[in-house]
Amino acid sequence: MVWERRERPLLQVALDFTTIPSAISVAVKALKADILEVGTPLIKSEGSKAVSAIAALGKPTLADTKTCDTGALEASIAFDAGADAMTVMAFSDDSVIKEAVEEAERRGKVVVADMMHLKDPVERAKRLKELGVRAVELHVGISQQRAYGVTAADLAALAERVRSLGLVVAVAGGITPETARAFVGKADVVVVGGYITKSPNPEKAVEELLKALGR
Repeated sequence: MVWERRERPLLQVALDFTTIPSAISVAVKALKADILEVGTPLIKSEGSKAVSAIAALGKPTLADTKTCDTGALEASIAFDAGADAMTVMAFSDDSVIKEAVEEAERRGKVVVADMMHLKDPVERAKRLKELGVRAVELHVGISQQRAYGVTAADLAALAERVRSLGLVVAVAGGITPETARAFVGKADVVVVGGYITKSPNPEKAVEELLKALGR
């Protein structure tokens, strides 16, 4: 299973595009990364066919559905399209998360709970574990980065604390090679978007990040 505890984090590329060709053009240059993420804008723009297109590249694929209702239904759509994992919003009702987890377990897939906008992520993480969630993502959203100048680089201590609960932890939000180093031994997946997707040389950007992660 890809989403498991690791000393040296895996690298996940967030393909936050709005067209499949744009996403594919970067994804094929970023195949040295461990996980390809079908970004929420891409799913909303192109639908589940975007998940299928990225999954066809043969890498573990996460559909960033950001589900907050009809957990089982949206999980099944993502998994039917070829995703290995999908996301639910951790602030969602327990019933939504539980049914998504049950659908994932039935199919040998993974639910990742996005912890964005939580006032007490540690307490919520404890409850998520009770609901069967195995992986969470500590996430500083793009709007937050722009408005407040904060990034996931500020989350290393929190990542270590949540990880101590026995959960697989991903971190996302404005990460660069310089800030990625802080998560070695403290997170299991480092999610990077703009540093790779906006680079004139995505392949080199991936290599820089892998090196920073000790890979």
